[in-house]
Amino acid sequence: MKYILCLLLALSLIGCVKPSPKSKGRLFLNDDYFIILYDFNNNAVDTIVRAGPDGLFYHTAFYDTLCYSKIVGWPKTKKASWCYDLYLLHKNKLDTLIYEIPAKLTNLKISPDGKYIAFLYSVYDNNTQAFLKASCAVFDLEKRAYSTILEHVLALGGLSWAKDGQSIYMATFNGSIVRVDLQGKILDTICTGYAPAISPDGRTMAFTKDRSIYLVDLTTKKQRRIASKLSFYIPQEPQYIDLTWSPDSKYILYQGQYILAYITDWSSQYVYIPIERWGLPKVVANITARGYGAAWVP
Repeated sequence: MKYILCLLLALSLIGCVKPSPKSKGRLFLNDDYFIILYDFNNNAVDTIVRAGPDGLFYHTAFYDTLCYSKIVGWPKTKKASWCYDLYLLHKNKLDTLIYEIPAKLTNLKISPDGKYIAFLYSVYDNNTQAFLKASCAVFDLEKRAYSTILEHVLALGGLSWAKDGQSIYMATFNGSIVRVDLQGKILDTICTGYAPAISPDGRTMAFTKDRSIYLVDLTTKKQRRIASKLSFYIPQEPQYIDLTWSPDSKYILYQGQYILAYITDWSSQYVYIPIERWGLPKVVANITARGYGAAWVP
């Protein structure tokens, strides 16, 4: 027993080491009241945006501009609604795209050409005290308007553009990952799972299933698992996880729970794992991760 505990401690220390200097790039992370920029090159953490006393940040996306959603109103009565705003921040100039939409607005993803923002939204049902099945909408930055392409059939958690920007991967409420065009037509059913994320090179899709993270080759359809309930940082539940690829398609960032604190502590940390076999997850920064989206940029 003593040797097993020593082995677990040694491996846990390995899992807690700082990211390798070879992992170039920057991460925009959410920590409830802040959007934080983490720089791999110098291991530096900087606060970019503060939410204010009445707001909480949710999901972050990045093209050449920071995009994020924020709670701007808490329901104070049973008849009240949750309200969210959608923002763009470019060169310290804040642009409000959507003002007080009465729904939970999450999983922001900017299209490869930077012209559209896809997102999920879910309306809170005061009668059942729960969020309804999610819908997917696309915001046109030129027209400054959004349209719903698939309504009330999706799971909260996970959304990803195809590399050509002509379709979007998403998960249905029942756990099927589908590819949908911008008119809402289902083009393909890829596999069962949640939280799909397409690699920047367009070759691989990461997704979650049963508290595990899988990769599927989009050409051969072969799957393999890279993190599970036996990992030192256990992947969160689908609704609390958002997978983010590194720009070079070699690593995946996710929200993970430390295995030795799994029973007593439900909080998560941002960790990343190499997609090559036998890679160990490593803590990015000592920031609590609550399932909110991140952005990994060069």
